[in-house]
Amino acid sequence: MPGKYHDIATRAQVLTLKVIKCPDAENTKITGLPRSTINSIHRTARARGYNPDACQTIFNSYVEDAPKSGAPLKATPEVEDEGSLANDLPILLLQRSLYELYIEYLNDEAIDYVSQLQNPDLQ
Repeated sequence: MPGKYHDIATRAQVLTLKVIKCPDAENTKITGLPRSTINSIHRTARARGYNPDACQTIFNSYVEDAPKSGAPLKATPEVEDEGSLANDLPILLLQRSLYELYIEYLNDEAIDYVSQLQNPDLQ
């Protein structure tokens, strides 16, 4: 079945059996995957740098899922910073509240100052 998902462990097992020169029929019997899928997994791993003649270690990058088409890209830190208004909102609200309190304080001080100028007897 094209496009069927096979977990990473099964893909690694396919490569391991290929390395020890297990026949495809035996590999199919052990993993339950058809020969075409076994060959596809092996071909993909080799395209990703797997070379059993040089090193038989199987890295995750050889068997991990390919990126899905249409999947959103991960945002870079610059893009994340641009969209961080929700994170900054509490700070912005606090700044605005402090600003409004300061303006209110200045207005009260200004009113008191003007009152003192108009009525010097109130001092």
